[in-house]
Amino acid sequence: MLFRHDPEDVRYLMNPSSSGTVILVGSLGGKWALPTVEAALAKVLALEKRAATVTKTVAEASAVGAVTPARP
Repeated sequence: MLFRHDPEDVRYLMNPSSSGTVILVGSLGGKWALPTVEAALAKVLALEKRAATVTKTVAEASAVGAVTPARP
């Protein structure tokens, strides 16, 4: 299990398969069969980086849409 900051917040499960691949399953969806544990960890890093980028973009878009009150 891979979690972020809190063991109750499981983000990914990694399981070895009988065929020698590693099955990576995301808690929010997605399932990948990868050749090694290293490849699975690289996939997790890529997914987390993409999620962080999306979160940052949404936050920036929200900030642009915010209106500050005019001063009298």
